[in-house]
Amino acid sequence: MPGWTFKLEDRDQAGVAEKYGVRKIPTIIIKDSSGKEFGRIIESPKFGSLEQDLLAIAKGEYDQEVPRNPLHDYVDTEKEFRARYERYQPDLPLIKQVHDALPKAKVIAVNCHHGRECIRYIPRLARISEHLPNWEFIVFDHNTPDIADRYQVKGLPTFIIQAPDGKELGRITGKPTSESLERDLLNIVAS
Repeated sequence: MPGWTFKLEDRDQAGVAEKYGVRKIPTIIIKDSSGKEFGRIIESPKFGSLEQDLLAIAKGEYDQEVPRNPLHDYVDTEKEFRARYERYQPDLPLIKQVHDALPKAKVIAVNCHHGRECIRYIPRLARISEHLPNWEFIVFDHNTPDIADRYQVKGLPTFIIQAPDGKELGRITGKPTSESLERDLLNIVAS
């Protein structure tokens, strides 16, 4: 970036983590020429690439912390889930359409730690959830007593999308029926 200065500091160097308040790595701290901080990119780009994140920071459209929900906690329990979460780049234009069609909703996710489709889609849903801030996400392991019966789970993972009043709008079972979770979510909320 023309006119920008970059400085690299090692987190393990004495006092660096404390000096900058770094809890997760990598953390990129963006400051103006006077030294005033106006954004951080923590762990991985929020908007799909470092360039998009920097542009969002420059425009003042970037929240410093990614909103966490139970999906993030579930993803953090398995190395493979976490690795897939970090690699996934969500389709932001489709997510915006989902949000515009239904700004508030609830998703109940029923999952297992070892299923191939669960390993693929739970991390993706966690990444997608970061761009639906008014949606509530709840995750249950399929072994939780009575969950399979209560939600009539026929396959894993199962994502049940509910309107704010609790009415089921649709569900995604196994893998998406379209090309992506984002497209399936849009098909459900736009119908």
